[in-house]
Amino acid sequence: MDPRGGFSIAEYSSDPNLSTVKEITKELKDGTGIEPNTPTEEFADGTDGGAGKGYTFNIRSAELAADVYTDLKTAELDETDMYFRLIGLDTEQVIEDCEDAWNEYVQANVTSTLDTTDKKVGAGSAKIDVAIGAGVGRLATEAIASINLTARTQVSLRIKSSIGLNAGDLQLLLDDTAACVTPLETLNIPALLAGVWSKVNLTLATPANLTAIISVGLNMAVDKGAFVVNIDDVRAVIMNWVLKKAKVTHVDDPKAQGAFHAKKIVAKAYGDTEADVLVFTP
Repeated sequence: MDPRGGFSIAEYSSDPNLSTVKEITKELKDGTGIEPNTPTEEFADGTDGGAGKGYTFNIRSAELAADVYTDLKTAELDETDMYFRLIGLDTEQVIEDCEDAWNEYVQANVTSTLDTTDKKVGAGSAKIDVAIGAGVGRLATEAIASINLTARTQVSLRIKSSIGLNAGDLQLLLDDTAACVTPLETLNIPALLAGVWSKVNLTLATPANLTAIISVGLNMAVDKGAFVVNIDDVRAVIMNWVLKKAKVTHVDDPKAQGAFHAKKIVAKAYGDTEADVLVFTP
């Protein structure tokens, strides 16, 4: 069995649709892992309890960011439902790495550049500066090598806007023609907070049509005036993940653990006598 238990990414959200998520861990390093729990109890009839109902996250404390700990600790105190998604290994496909400016097509009153200061993955992000006078429609597109996305079900990307946006104000475009002139997919980007990087998951409507995508773009569906948006790490994901609804029931104080000890989080899911448990261990 793979030391990571067949999963490469762990995400969570209070939204059951996971349209906007945070990552617990990505691209796990040596010494970390995600693996299924083994049975922990034998019943009177000889059957085991808890088999296959939980996962243990072996994550070094350095891999669990302070904001992740805070989110889950708050969820524990508020008894908030949380949704954890475990994404399979080798199921992501890079559509656009955003390591250069989106310059296949750029609308008038829009400036598209590479931002090497404000980024989430790699050396830069695609920065799209929208000025007063830019109209509803395509803001910028980028030519990519032909890619087949028919086996994929979602697109994920990192995005940040200088102003707050409502769901659907911006849209990601995918097309098999240049400059996204006749997009095969027009995917509504969820609401965004001003000045905050978000990872969003967008569900493809008709992946069977996406045999040879050669252009990706950003569309403005509602005129928002002047603002700046950064995009990074656009990827396609296959439907190979496990979603668990859970209520966080125990979060250790990281300060009490010491610098080289991992934080531990236990989450129990609904509906099973033997509850699903997510545990973060050293």
